[in-house]
Amino acid sequence: GFIQTTKRGRGAADMTALDAAYLLLGLYGARDTTDAAEAAATLGKVQGIVSGAASLPHELAAVRRAPDLAHTLAALIELGGRLSWDVPAYLLLLDNGASPPVTLQDGFVASFIIRRPKLACTVQVGWRSPDPNAPLERLRIGFILPEHDWMPPMVPAETETRISTRMFIGLHRVLFPSATKA
Repeated sequence: GFIQTTKRGRGAADMTALDAAYLLLGLYGARDTTDAAEAAATLGKVQGIVSGAASLPHELAAVRRAPDLAHTLAALIELGGRLSWDVPAYLLLLDNGASPPVTLQDGFVASFIIRRPKLACTVQVGWRSPDPNAPLERLRIGFILPEHDWMPPMVPAETETRISTRMFIGLHRVLFPSATKA
């Protein structure tokens, strides 16, 4: 399996951010529960194509240099303490057009989008530009899965699942409780 297991209760392995990333990939990438492990394995190793801002805040270095989708999601989960649930900024992050001035004061907003049946995935991270009148700065990483045989090609419609900043914040709080205590 992709999630570390030893025993239950005290002495059991702690879940890591990478374990949680594989859990997300199995949950959202699979057709059904029988395909979850294969979906996590296949999606997890897909390499990304980076686009967006040439200059990144240092906190995003691990996200940008992640070797594959699983490690990119793990880096976002680890970044969860710096993420902000700013709804207008999150909505602007999802908008591909011109962005009005951003209300986000500090931190980052993030999204993970997975499209089925072609299994094209996008990770986006946005942050406030130093220029208060400038649009949201963005890092975008696209992941396109090569041909696969575990997901049947015939489906009546294309679906899109969006995982928001709140999921990454929540996973961060669960995995790193001492880092989030006030």
